[in-house]
Amino acid sequence: MLDWNDLRYFLAVARTGSTVAASKALGVNQSTVQRRLAILEEGVGCKLVERHPTGYQLSELGKDLVPCAASVEEAIATFERRLIAGNKGLTGTIRLTCPEALVNQLVKPLVDAFHAHFSGTRVDLIVTERILDLAKGEADIAIRGGEPRDDVLVGRKISDNPW
Repeated sequence: MLDWNDLRYFLAVARTGSTVAASKALGVNQSTVQRRLAILEEGVGCKLVERHPTGYQLSELGKDLVPCAASVEEAIATFERRLIAGNKGLTGTIRLTCPEALVNQLVKPLVDAFHAHFSGTRVDLIVTERILDLAKGEADIAIRGGEPRDDVLVGRKISDNPW
């Protein structure tokens, strides 16, 4: 039977070209990557990768299956995001600032998509050309064009929500 987790190892090898790089990307031992890849190949009954002196290369079937595996990965990530959002019942207000030029083409569609996923939240849009100070709490999120300035960038973790 196919274990969906084994696809992570297959994708990591496909993306990095080696089990060493894949193990670093996944935060596991190289032997774990090799073992899980072998289990996947045994489970599907086909060779997906071929070992070469320069690293791993995908078999023709492996190449064909990478987009499918990537789709599964994305579907699982979407499932997890929605599950987290649904379980936490995210509520509250987010203050977002941006210049007027970005509102209709960029920000409004993003806010609408956000509301579709998190209906319990409210986004207060502060439309201004002035750069608000995030560190002082003048806004939670700022969308700006141009070159970033280190003196106005602030990063703070609000939650573990991957959305």
